[in-house]
Formats: sequence, structure tokens, C-alpha cells
Amino acid sequence: GFFEGQFKGIVALGKEVLPVLLGMFNDPNYDYQLVDSDDKKRIVRTLAGEALADAGDASIVPELRRILDDPVVFNEREFYLPDVLEDTTSYVLLKLGDPSYMQKLRSRLETESRSDGFFGPTQRRLVGVLVRMGEFDRAEGMYRKVIKLSGEEPEPLACYNLSCILALQGKKAEALEYLNMAVDNHFADFEWLKMDGDLKSLHGEEEFGPQQDVDGRH
Repeated sequence: GFFEGQFKGIVALGKEVLPVLLGMFNDPNYDYQLVDSDDKKRIVRTLAGEALADAGDASIVPELRRILDDPVVFNEREFYLPDVLEDTTSYVLLKLGDPSYMQKLRSRLETESRSDGFFGPTQRRLVGVLVRMGEFDRAEGMYRKVIKLSGEEPEPLACYNLSCILALQGKKAEALEYLNMAVDNHFADFEWLKMDGDLKSLHGEEEFGPQQDVDGRH
């Protein structure tokens, strides 16, 4: 998962951490002494990339552009899922002042998603891009459609993500409604829920049902 402010502790370390983050994200031969599996390394690499969005500066922009502009460089990073590498790198560039890659990615996904199945992988990827670009209205509309068409058993993750989008827009009542709908439909990652900064505005609310579950009420 991801939320704004997630890496404030890393940012507080100062610019000295930047070469380390860039190496973890971009160096195919980076030595992970404390990470013992490829899956865990992939997660750590992605998190390092996400952290660059907050801790990075203009000095890393050329290297990030090279990843996306040069197919050879992109394909050398086989330790990533290609979608994750493109999405993460484009997002970091957006945060560092170059929105062009994210805009091109959004346009391409909009075209590809027309032939996607009902909320298929391309549409799921597109809605994530929209959220990161701050296009909450469009993302909200897509999730509302998915939930409506799901009938009596809406997808819990769609409910949860819609709750996050609503909370970010200050729509607390609806955000609480969909968050509790997610829990009612078996969303159970309460540890993440308590950390998710997207839901910060809902913490302490009496209707914050997930907190009731964490406290053992249900």
C-alpha cells in the first residue's frame, strides 16, 4: 500500500539517504544483505522508489528518465514487474516536477482499458494512476461503478479504496460508509488500515467500524 507522508522518517534523514534509495531502486546488482528472497527484494525496491518521490530532487531526474526512455535499460531491470517499474518511475518523476511520463501513461491506459474486461487489470492500473495524479473525481466514479455492478457482495478492496479517495476529499460520512462496507465484506487487514494516512481524517470517529473490529468488538 501507499499513502502521502508514508516516508517522512526517511525524508528527515536528509539528502545523504538519496544515493542509497536510488541504488536500492535502480541498481540491478544492489546487495541486499538482510533480504533473503526475490519477492521481498521486489517489495523493498518498490518502496525505495516510492520514497524517492518524497526524498528525491532534480539530480535524479535524468537517471529516472533514462529508465523509461531506453528500452534496453528498462528491460535490464527484470527484477521488477514491468507495470510496477513504469508506474513507480513515472510517479516519482511527476512528484519531482515532470508530469509528462504520467500523462502519457494515463492516456495509454485509457486507450487500452477500452478492451479490458469488467474492472480488469488495465482498469485497476488506470485508477491507481488517476489517484496518484490527484484526479479523485474520475477514480471515485470508476470505483462507484464497480461497486454498483458488483451487486450484493461488492469487492472489499474496491470499497476500501473508494473510502480512501472519499476521505482524501473530505467526504467523511461517505468514507466511513464505504470503509465499514469493506469490513462487512471481509476486508481484514486492520494493521494496514490503522497506518493508512489516507484515512487519517476518520480516526477517532465513533463510526470508525474497523477500529471496533481491531478492539475486538465484533
